[in-house]
Amino acid sequence: MASLFPCVDNIQPHENVLQHKVFGKDSKLNSLASSISARSFFAMLLLSGAAFAVEKTNEGANGIKVGDGRLHPSLALEGRYDSLAVVGSFSGGSAGDVIVHVVPGLRLELPSDSVALDLNVKGDYNDYTGAVANTTGLSFFGLQGDMTADFNRRGKFAFQLGDRIVRSDRTNSLAFGVGVLSTYNDAHARATMRPGGGAIEFGLAYDFAFENFDTRFGASPAASEVSNSNYLNNSGELDFRWRFLPKTALVADLSYGVRTYLTEASNVGSSPIRVMAGFAGLITPRVSLSLKGGYGYSNLTSGTNFNSPIGQAEVGYSFSELTTAHLGYVRSFESVPSAFGFYSDDRVYADLTAQFMTKLMTTLYAGYDYLNFGGQQFDTNLGVTASLDYAVGSWFKVGAGYGLTNRGSNKGGSGYNYTRHEVFVRTTATY
Repeated sequence: MASLFPCVDNIQPHENVLQHKVFGKDSKLNSLASSISARSFFAMLLLSGAAFAVEKTNEGANGIKVGDGRLHPSLALEGRYDSLAVVGSFSGGSAGDVIVHVVPGLRLELPSDSVALDLNVKGDYNDYTGAVANTTGLSFFGLQGDMTADFNRRGKFAFQLGDRIVRSDRTNSLAFGVGVLSTYNDAHARATMRPGGGAIEFGLAYDFAFENFDTRFGASPAASEVSNSNYLNNSGELDFRWRFLPKTALVADLSYGVRTYLTEASNVGSSPIRVMAGFAGLITPRVSLSLKGGYGYSNLTSGTNFNSPIGQAEVGYSFSELTTAHLGYVRSFESVPSAFGFYSDDRVYADLTAQFMTKLMTTLYAGYDYLNFGGQQFDTNLGVTASLDYAVGSWFKVGAGYGLTNRGSNKGGSGYNYTRHEVFVRTTATY
């Protein structure tokens, strides 16, 4: 949520060819309207019409009945200007462009106390229109899928299985700058025990994740370096929760993980350990507080370890049932593909969510991160997002927003030192 979107200096001679391909020989002679791809234009017209048709012809309906549950098809269309749509090289060469997102989706909800299923899948065709620069070769298919299956979820012994898959050009790995495609999958299993009346809860979880990387457009880091960063992650967690008030609890958790890489030569493996305990819940009807503290140890196979306190402090205020705000600070660390092995993250953040007349929703977020990669690379990352959505009816809404990302690093190159602006408009129809 914190991230959305340099000047070119010292362009090397071999980069002139790439710059020529990006901007195009006669790009200045083409108007914005003529350069947008016909498939994107007609898709937006056709699918927007279909979205309005759903709204008008299915009034009173709520999904397609499937047994005791509902199946909800959806379609979202978004036009987005990204000032950093392409980076020719980390030492120079970049361009903005208009990107059209076509996002069909399906959500299946089967509520039940014995077996509850929630499946939500969305495709995302990223159509680089070439409206500003010659970027049409960068178009790709993205994906986001989430599945959870809850067994006996209200019982004294509950079990959950889940999986999440994401294919996107916004990787979770902060070792890379701009210019990397990521396919990430995270599967988990969790058992929960609630002895007595349920005020005390014990949890035991196992998590398996992997992430594979591809370069977007021949940008540095080189393709071999990116593919060498593919990793597997296994982790287990034991947690405890005591609800001494209906909406207030004492919490504690212990986790241990093992990070391995398909190419160990260029990366440092780790077995991170985290111990945390604290308090979370309401302290008044309007004020919530979360205070957690503990210790983290990166346990690297080689090099200097992270061996430091970690924690979170967050205060929330509810102005009304529909308007809430939060202010917080987090200190954490994560394993990362590189010779560093890990990075630490000190983050300050604030957010505001407000809904007016049940139809107009606005969301604001600002966050600042200070990243320390093994005491060798130091980055700052500022992210600001603002969005506004209006529900035209029960199934159709329109929205617009803006995002800013500013990243700086002592590691040279435009992929780690940039300012990114994004402006978007979107429509969403959900049946």
